[in-house]
Amino acid sequence: MNEIGGNKFLLESEKARIFLDFGKSYKREEEFFEFPLIQPGNVDDLFKISVIPELEGLYRYYHYSAEYDGTGPIGVTPSEEKRRFDAILLTHAHMDHYGHLGLIRDDIPIYTSEISKKIIELYHRTGRTKFNENISHLELTGLEEKNVIEFPNMSVERFDVDHSILGASAYLIRGNKNIVYPGDFRLHGTRKALTLNFLKEMQKESVDYLLCEGTRLGLLESGDEEDAEKHIQSSDDDVKSKCLEIVQEEENLVIYDASQADLDRVKLIHEIAKKSGRQLVIDSKKAFLLMYLNEDQILIEDLPDLNNFQILLGRSKLGSNTKECKDITNACPGFYLETYKTGRRNHESELFNNSDIHEDCFIWGPDQRDSLIKHSNEYLVYTSNGPLLLLQCKRKKMEMQGTYIYGKAEPFNEEMEFSFNRLLNWLKLCNLKLEYAHTSGHCFPEDLAKAIEIINPTSLVPIHTENPEKFRELVPRGTKIINVKLNQNLTL
Repeated sequence: MNEIGGNKFLLESEKARIFLDFGKSYKREEEFFEFPLIQPGNVDDLFKISVIPELEGLYRYYHYSAEYDGTGPIGVTPSEEKRRFDAILLTHAHMDHYGHLGLIRDDIPIYTSEISKKIIELYHRTGRTKFNENISHLELTGLEEKNVIEFPNMSVERFDVDHSILGASAYLIRGNKNIVYPGDFRLHGTRKALTLNFLKEMQKESVDYLLCEGTRLGLLESGDEEDAEKHIQSSDDDVKSKCLEIVQEEENLVIYDASQADLDRVKLIHEIAKKSGRQLVIDSKKAFLLMYLNEDQILIEDLPDLNNFQILLGRSKLGSNTKECKDITNACPGFYLETYKTGRRNHESELFNNSDIHEDCFIWGPDQRDSLIKHSNEYLVYTSNGPLLLLQCKRKKMEMQGTYIYGKAEPFNEEMEFSFNRLLNWLKLCNLKLEYAHTSGHCFPEDLAKAIEIINPTSLVPIHTENPEKFRELVPRGTKIINVKLNQNLTL
């Protein structure tokens, strides 16, 4: 399929139909859409470019049709469209694996790990409002490891694996043929034991088909990859050492940029901040995840308390219709005023309403952001959106100095939507040095070969890769490689 991400695989037997993931295809959508000039407005727009399959009984509202006359819309006509799918199984909480979930009708069961369920639900409470991202109508079911779901003619068992986000799952589908779908996984992270345990279990099985990601195959050979790829560390321990070295040597501002939901990184950077004598500053979305992640049950051990951080609020305009704004801008209607509490929405409003968070933890407004920059040697700032952070913190004539540590796992738009080149422009404008301290969320080729050898499938289907031909260098003799194109059916 020659793409990293956009995972949607339909398994269909005589009596059951289940999807493995339902992800957003960044590569394909960027070929046709560009925010904010041209973007999809409904399901039909996504059908046109073949990023979602056109199937009856799958989508929300698709069994309704609009009626118009010369005066405009006059009604909506429902049609009888029965549910035709038994489940959707999500591997993890990256948008390229679940980003089109909001399109799905609410009577299709959706399964994932407990951690992925919580992260997805919290992330969408921070203000995801596009038509294909709103999941408020859906109910996700969290599965423990080795939970088995029974379907007609097949069963599915879930396993934990390590990835650059917590809660990643692999699935074993037993039926007429046994199929393994590991999702995205690795063998060099802090939780590599999860992947090793999964492989140990798969070694006991007779696997007919392995749907195997090959994200890292062929990278750097073309010479076109971003510099981030050329500076990748081999393990999380190396990332920790590199970060600590950079922070301890820098006398000015340090910003660390990592994925929004990479909570292992939160613990790592919090530890580095303490060792270097700096106060850790996190953005409000990350604070929101930390506030609620262990709300109902302990999903992740040893998360730092929110009062150990400073929380940098987004720059938010005071609503022009509020009495406060009208009173202040009476002589100059429309003047930009930044709000503190009044008018904060979604996750930031909930942060303010949490009595367990001390008010002096919040950083907001031009004066406090200026103080952060002026006393930058006292802070370590952790962000998931560097360009937005620098836009809001930089003053026109303010001198900035320091280091920006790029810590995202891959520059493939798996976990971010802004261009890497745009980030470089902001760093140049703000006079910040760029350093790298990250490791991949995916298997290195030698580890991938090891995993394939252990699973020992009869056939391997390359997925989540731009270089499927590279699998020929990895698979054991006798393993058949089956390349499948977009929308192609494969009879097992």
